[in-house]
Amino acid sequence: MEKDRQVWKTYFEQPGLARLIAAVRQKFDALGAKGNVTLRELTQEESQEVSSLMGEYHPPGKPAVIKLRDLEASLVGSPFGGGVRDMLELLDGRPVAIRSERKQWHEEAWRGMIENASSASGLVRSGTDSLHAPVYRWLNQLNERTAVGTRTLRKIADIDFSVAESHLAICLSALMELIDRQASRSKSLIRLPVFAAVSTGDAHAFDWKEPLGRLLISGIQAVWGQKGEPQADLDEDEENFTGELSVDAWLAEGALLRRELYRAAGIADDDISSQVIFYAPCWTGDQEERILTLRQVERSDRIPRVSRIYAVENPSLFGAFLDRGLDWSTNDVMLVCVNGYPSSATLRWLDRCLIPQGNDSETTLIYAGDLDVKGLEIAGFLQRRYGSRFRAWRMSADDYRQVSAHGLPLSDDEKVRLKRLQVLWDEELISDMIEMRTKVYQELLVEWLWQDLQLV
Repeated sequence: MEKDRQVWKTYFEQPGLARLIAAVRQKFDALGAKGNVTLRELTQEESQEVSSLMGEYHPPGKPAVIKLRDLEASLVGSPFGGGVRDMLELLDGRPVAIRSERKQWHEEAWRGMIENASSASGLVRSGTDSLHAPVYRWLNQLNERTAVGTRTLRKIADIDFSVAESHLAICLSALMELIDRQASRSKSLIRLPVFAAVSTGDAHAFDWKEPLGRLLISGIQAVWGQKGEPQADLDEDEENFTGELSVDAWLAEGALLRRELYRAAGIADDDISSQVIFYAPCWTGDQEERILTLRQVERSDRIPRVSRIYAVENPSLFGAFLDRGLDWSTNDVMLVCVNGYPSSATLRWLDRCLIPQGNDSETTLIYAGDLDVKGLEIAGFLQRRYGSRFRAWRMSADDYRQVSAHGLPLSDDEKVRLKRLQVLWDEELISDMIEMRTKVYQELLVEWLWQDLQLV
């Protein structure tokens, strides 16, 4: 029998039938063995093989219109003895289904996955007053594909439904455990890697970059999130990000939103590696820079009260100003190193320092960045975040023109990205950069920046 199958497979794989088989496969995928396929300008070989298969002459150089029901009849009536589906399964070496069948199978598998995960986690149908009712509501929304986290779960299921089921069960159990911890009035936060290790044996299982980690934060968002849509889509990954913000800005916004959600659920995420670098002698009492972790920023009950915060994108500029003996011992100002896209610690520090200090007093953020795509994106991000408190510093078209001849060439991709940017503080800057075709790093403006700081 296996020998006969190989003979027929070899027959259907003849070059003269290749176009017919491809057209039939495409049609069958949508409708099954229904409708027609058209082969234009048959070759001599195709004419011979198609005519032989169909039992009807189709001349070379002419189009051949093949009805799938006639092909089905020819196949069933031949020694092959099977239909179009049998032929495609023989060629593909696996079961073949039409689109509607696949959709039905997927729907049944999806609902089975939801039910099995619920059972495995111990989540039972709950009333609205039950402790775990919010988790059950999220599960129901996942079942209907309307919940946050649906995209993540679907991507896992598209690869392996059993893995998706296991991940969902772990996630449901974790959410119930977090609810139980809060119900017990436990005030201590559990570190995310510790929680992951206890829940799965893997300290990194709940990392944001892991599918299970994204699914968990989606569940937390559904259970503990505030009303209204978040500013960043937490159910999206970097590779498929298509939002209006740049990927880096989206990640920066998302990190803070995730942190708030973790805390609401009783989880402490990484608040040690995220750090802010600043120089504020009016607050520290010496002429040295300070480095604070995010944990220190959030726990500190003392925050510098300054009128202005000067911020630079690159550590080289921050270091250069301190090397030159910047002396602000009697000034109520601060210098911050943003260091590329601002970390969570940097944003939290700026948030706390930029709180208005009185009826008319308002701290201003004066930011200098590279005059390239990333630098302008960072500046735009900070301007959107801090609104009227933001000032661009040496980032005008006039500043650019002074050093543009010493800049580096813009790539074609950078030109495209520049055209998409909107620079609210200087309408001429983008057009000048595109015309001059160069980007400028802020190190070229160090003397002008230094002069500004001397006048503070």
